[in-house]
Amino acid sequence: MKKLIFLFLSMISLVALNSCDKRDDIQKDIDDLNSRLDQLEPMLAQLNENISNYQGVLDGKLLVMGYAVSENGDYTVELSNGETIKIYSGKPAEDLPLFSIADGKWFYTQGDETYPLMNSEGQQAPALGETGVTPKIRVNAQGMWEYSLDNGKTWLGNIGPANPAQGSAGVSIFTNVIVSDDGSSLTFEWKNGDTVMSQTVALYGGLSLDVDYGSAPVAFALGESREFKVTQTKVENVVIETNTWGVKLDEKKIYITAPTVNVQGKEYEDKIVLKIFSKEGYCKAVIIPVKLLTK
Repeated sequence: MKKLIFLFLSMISLVALNSCDKRDDIQKDIDDLNSRLDQLEPMLAQLNENISNYQGVLDGKLLVMGYAVSENGDYTVELSNGETIKIYSGKPAEDLPLFSIADGKWFYTQGDETYPLMNSEGQQAPALGETGVTPKIRVNAQGMWEYSLDNGKTWLGNIGPANPAQGSAGVSIFTNVIVSDDGSSLTFEWKNGDTVMSQTVALYGGLSLDVDYGSAPVAFALGESREFKVTQTKVENVVIETNTWGVKLDEKKIYITAPTVNVQGKEYEDKIVLKIFSKEGYCKAVIIPVKLLTK
């Protein structure tokens, strides 16, 4: 009888230990999931901003205002909404749901596979034009990626596990950027599956004023007047900034008159600044380098 009681107590102990082990495993899974969500939280806002800006550039709703290049070749592109997008040089592919646009529709790539991004009605989500929607992404309570096509009202699909070790906020949808030889436009490249897509975007939405003055600086004798051909694109207004030079501008020519007195008593270089404005109010400075002689 004692042996039976001892055996019974031993079995109870084993069941209790096994139950504790399972509870410990479940708690560990919960802790791991919470840790993953905490790590992903800071990058979600950046990922959603990247998606929105990417769409805005391709749809022509955002203008490219300028860019800067770091020492290691990373590009920071300034947009007309005051935000920036970054294109990282040599950035390896990351295991994040990478959104892309092709033929006016949304796609996403998870791992090595690319899929159409579907709405709740089973249709591929439009990306451009009046019907275009902007996806938002989040991580659900099970640690899976989800997306919304109605600004977060409803969430769709499990498009892969969210692993913070496989990604970072330093991820750009664009894979490369190429500056035109004359610096007037940027060509953005991105991947849709194995296909490299591209779109060329003019800086300042194409706002420009070109002065055909030849080599710089343009030399002027005292009181000399010269005229130069100009080409204007999307210029609504022009503000001329100069203290001593006479400048007049019409649709096709600019007329420049040098000062009659050289107050420095020696040849010196100066600049005439034309601030041009688009209809939307965007501004760009055009500089004409000039040189005043002594006679």
